[in-house]
Amino acid sequence: AYAIAISLLGVILREFFRSYFFLRLRPAAVLFLDIVFVALLFGGLWAAVQMKFASINIAALVVLGFASMIVGLASVFMARDELSVKLADIPPALKETWQQGRWALGGVTVTWLQDQSYIYLLSAMVSTAETAEASAARLFLAPLTLLSVGFSRVLMPRWAYMAHEGKHQELIDMANRVKWILVSMVVGYVAVLLLLKDWLTPLLLTKDYTQTGSLIVLWGVLFAIQAVRSNYSAQLQVFKR
Repeated sequence: AYAIAISLLGVILREFFRSYFFLRLRPAAVLFLDIVFVALLFGGLWAAVQMKFASINIAALVVLGFASMIVGLASVFMARDELSVKLADIPPALKETWQQGRWALGGVTVTWLQDQSYIYLLSAMVSTAETAEASAARLFLAPLTLLSVGFSRVLMPRWAYMAHEGKHQELIDMANRVKWILVSMVVGYVAVLLLLKDWLTPLLLTKDYTQTGSLIVLWGVLFAIQAVRSNYSAQLQVFKR
């Protein structure tokens, strides 16, 4: 709990400025800060392992928090000339944000439950072994999650500008192209994983994982559906629905 409390402020600060730079159409700044963050994170984790911490999971949370805080403070420095806020501006900004943001609270909660509930359901219905195998297969498809989130983070601000300028049909056409690109990438990636699974499974996991192939296919189907869902969700958010 203490580790999470220490980490939380840094993570919030870093995520705020990632969104801010995307909204300012400055993805290069986000890429630079993410590279710095990853370097700090891996450096901190390496140091924690070398120092042989008894609770490496707690050390990892603290390292995550400090790395996030350093990057967050660097973001504040980078945005210092363009982000001047007066205290009087904060209440009306919060009021305006709440008009649309209250729906996001429910949406984030539902999405989190959809993404994580399988862990609790499987653990309750079968055993931790089956849960571990399902989670391990999902790890193979982790790059697809990053890809989908990356697309939405970069494109939503651009779509918002297009919606503001009345380019609705152009926005919808672009969204449809992106949707089919993502689905095609999921299908292609899953096909490559299936071809390499006999080599990848013992390399990254152990030989005890015997159902990886079928689970990869099922996760692939789910990820394809999520790519379509998130695409339409992004459009609805841009159109303030």
